[in-house]
Formats: sequence, structure tokens, C-alpha cells
Amino acid sequence: MHPRALLAVTVLLLALLAPNAYAEADELKNISQLIGRKQYSEAAASLDSYLSAHPQDIHGQFLKGVILSEQKNTAEATRIFSDLIAKHPSWPEPYNNLAVIYAGQGQYERARQTLELALRTHPSYAAIHDNLSGIYAAMASEAYGKALKTDAAARPQPRLAMVNLPYAEKRALAMAAGIQTEKPMPIKAATPAPIAKPIPAASVPATPVPVAKAPVVVAVAQPVAKPVAPQPAPVAPQPMTVDYSAAVEDAVKGWAKAWSRQDVDKYLDYYAASFKTPKGESRRAWEQTRRSRIKGTKSIDVVISGIQTEIDGDRAEVRFKQNYRADKVAKRTSKTLVLQKSNDRWLIVQELTSR
Repeated sequence: MHPRALLAVTVLLLALLAPNAYAEADELKNISQLIGRKQYSEAAASLDSYLSAHPQDIHGQFLKGVILSEQKNTAEATRIFSDLIAKHPSWPEPYNNLAVIYAGQGQYERARQTLELALRTHPSYAAIHDNLSGIYAAMASEAYGKALKTDAAARPQPRLAMVNLPYAEKRALAMAAGIQTEKPMPIKAATPAPIAKPIPAASVPATPVPVAKAPVVVAVAQPVAKPVAPQPAPVAPQPMTVDYSAAVEDAVKGWAKAWSRQDVDKYLDYYAASFKTPKGESRRAWEQTRRSRIKGTKSIDVVISGIQTEIDGDRAEVRFKQNYRADKVAKRTSKTLVLQKSNDRWLIVQELTSR
């Protein structure tokens, strides 16, 4: 049968056997095409509608991670891909996309390890091999640049590719319709042995046939086969624990950026309702003081460096150096922020400053 005719028959069978799964996969395909055309707002709107009807759909969650990553919401995208890896460790695409996020943050070693985990689930995945090659090139460039003491910003950045759901549509249709997606290996039929023709009775001699002496059988020693060493069983990929360090660091950087831009509403939004004010005053009084100080300054520049993060469950402690410039004031202090995870956000519950 012609390949196109075979494809048409397959699609028709899938539509008859699993109409609901076919419609869902078709909807995911349309969303995937919107992402491919970089129409992220339209894709996000369609995906929100889809997930409201199918909140547990892993392919929809995967596409949400892709859209959030393209919209630079790397903290939430990291959480989604990490959750998918923990729940479905044999699915290679979340590993790949999580590695792309790590590489974009300059965490090349972490990206390499994640891509190698992806290859353990799917050793022949071309896109993952391409991304791993890019990571190796970036790591080599970084090492060479450090040796020559060149500026990190001048070094070429790896161009890694996110995977935009290449197999999800086929999987969803095939699983719902109960159709095998992999072609079975063809079994070659054994050639039947020729059947000996019977000897006509007329050809058998009437005289008795002399009995031959039994031959002497000489036993020949057979070579002893060498024992075959047992092959180690393939190691199944271990589920990846969710790492919130990138999300916590993004929250701290977003807080500093909002402060520098004097966007008071966004700056205050980084503080939890349970935030302990420095002098024990009410939250309302503290907010009024912060508003007047930030708005009453012509310009503010907050630069943080040397970030060190310790995470214990839903609580994180972040230590860093803070360079603060406002009008004619310049201060360099050591600061510690204690953050609490709340509804997928990391919010400040305590702020400590030391010289």
C-alpha cells in the first residue's frame, strides 16, 4: 500500500477507535504549531482552556513549560519540567528542555548531566545529541576563556533547541486506540525440510539382507565452552528531585530589579504577608515608609553578587553582597533573605542586613 494511503487508513482507524483522544491530540497539535510560529500569547490562551478541561494531561503540562520558558518565566518552567521528570522519568523531552534552561543560566555542567540522563531514556534522540554537542563546545570555550582571562560576556553562548512535543500526538492517539507504535521485527519462516519419497515395495529384495557388524564408536573429547560473563542489566534512569535553587535565585534577582526600577508595587509584592518588619512596626507602617523612600529618590541602583542559597523543603535562605546606590549615597552590605514557598512563588519572610 502507498505510504499516504496507509497514513490515511491509520488516521481513520484512530478516529473510529478513539474519537476523544484524537480530538485532544489534534488540539495539542494546534497549540504546538502556535508555539512553533512564536505566537506564545495565543498558545497560552488555548492551552489554559485545554488544561481547564484536562488538568492532569502531561502533554498539556509539558507545553505549558515550553511556553513559560519562551516567555522567560524560567522559574515556573523549571518547576514544571522537574515535576514531569519526577513523575515520568522515562520521558526524554522534559530532561532536554530543563537542560536548555540550565544552559541559558550558564549552568553548563548541570545541563550536561541532565542531557546525559535524557540519553539514558532514549539513546538515539538526535535533538538531545545536538544539544549535548553544544554544551561540550560551550564548556570548552568557557575553560579556554578562563585560561586567557577573557570577558565572559564576549564568549559565544550555546544555541540549544527546546523540544516542542514531537512524539506526544502519536503517543496519545496510539495509546487511546490500543495500536502498537513500534513495528515488530519480522519473523522469518523456517524452510520446511524435504520429505523423503517412500521406496516402492517392488524394489525391496526378497533375500534377507546380511546384518552388518556394529561399528566401534570412539569417544572424542568435545572442547569445553568458556563461560559467558553475565551482562549487567541496563540501569533505569533515577527520578530527578525537584531543585528550586533557580526559582529562588530568580525571585531574589526580580526583587532587586524591581527596587532598582523604583517599581514599588512589584517590589512590595515580593514580601510575604507574614514578613517580619525590621523594627517590629506594623506592615502598613513599614510599607508607607518604603514607598516614601523609594519614590522620594531620583535614582536607585541595586546590584547583588555572590549569591549562596540553602533550601530546606519550602524554606530557603539566600546570602549575598548588595551594592546600593541612590543619588549621592553608596553602600555595600552583606544581606540575608529568608524566603518561603507559597503557591509556586518564593516570598520574603525575613530580611537581615550586616556590614
